[in-house]
Amino acid sequence: MKRSLEKKPKLLYMITKANWGGAQKYVFELVTNPMIRKDFTVSVITGNEGELNERLKQKGIPTTFLPIKNSYNPFTAIFEIRKMVLFLKKEKPFLIHINSSKMALVASLAGRIAGVPHIIFTAHNWTFTERRTWYIKLTLRFFFYSVVHLCSKTICVAENVKNTLKAPPFLRKKMVVIYNGVDAVTVKTLPKLSEGSPVRHIVSIGELHPNKGQDSVLSILPFIDNVQYHIIGEGKMRAKLEALINKKGLEHKVTLYGHIENAQALLPQYDLFLLPSRTEALPYVILEALQSGLPIIARRVGGVPEIIQGVSSAIIYDNDNELIDLLKKELPKPIVWNDSRFAIDNMIRKTAFEYHNQIDDKV
Repeated sequence: MKRSLEKKPKLLYMITKANWGGAQKYVFELVTNPMIRKDFTVSVITGNEGELNERLKQKGIPTTFLPIKNSYNPFTAIFEIRKMVLFLKKEKPFLIHINSSKMALVASLAGRIAGVPHIIFTAHNWTFTERRTWYIKLTLRFFFYSVVHLCSKTICVAENVKNTLKAPPFLRKKMVVIYNGVDAVTVKTLPKLSEGSPVRHIVSIGELHPNKGQDSVLSILPFIDNVQYHIIGEGKMRAKLEALINKKGLEHKVTLYGHIENAQALLPQYDLFLLPSRTEALPYVILEALQSGLPIIARRVGGVPEIIQGVSSAIIYDNDNELIDLLKKELPKPIVWNDSRFAIDNMIRKTAFEYHNQIDDKV
């Protein structure tokens, strides 16, 4: 920064859902990092309560729960914006860093009304890429044009995310790509579940949600022999997945584990990591699977091709019929992976630069 301030500027992180997922991990990594806390007084606001709140409290990070529904009802949004304006006027943050789509729609407008000097938004994905009617998708795209316009800077977690918005040049110049980063870890080897058996053990990690595509894998498993599918994660789709497992007679081929803390430590025991998501931006789980040495098969979504470019034991597929053929073949070999583009120090340093750059522009 160009000048020293008697009091560190207040940086407020904002996210809708507090369950533990990629966007929540991103916020946690930033808000707990010493490089960020050295220059800013940090706190977090969430739209509901969950594991993120608990983890932040354990780290001594102030958190506030301000109810924000994860829906796009315009009447509800009016009241949420009003509550947000009152909150921001009371807290007077110098900079807010918004995460998640619904929070972006509410907080970007509320931040401008409340006179917040600097607003940064991280686009982890765009909700118009989800399965919706064409007119809802079009409406959401224009909403996000407004968000990018209202914010000082928009961080996209992949080139694909930046390009998918199809923003006009005057908005595109306000967008920058900063990849998600992960800490270097020492992965402990584990005995393979498939040792001494012809059965191949495949794992997916993710929220049980239609976007994550676990149901698409269950639909094709009856056509594939000698595969055991392990699903780690919890969410609103559990009952539907359980019903589909029973309907397809897959009780002996599929295991639902629910949420497992530090699931990455279990990855080495599997033979393959599968990402069947219908929409993603730049998923942490792929980075963790690569760190664990697992070969990968992933649907062509978001920034996934950017992550695994040049990785010989990573395969991209486009449709479920193609996945059937891939899973019937011999699985790719384990890998050794190290890509500095996705180092957490890179993510923190580049994000901190954007914070200071916004502040310095006004000094």
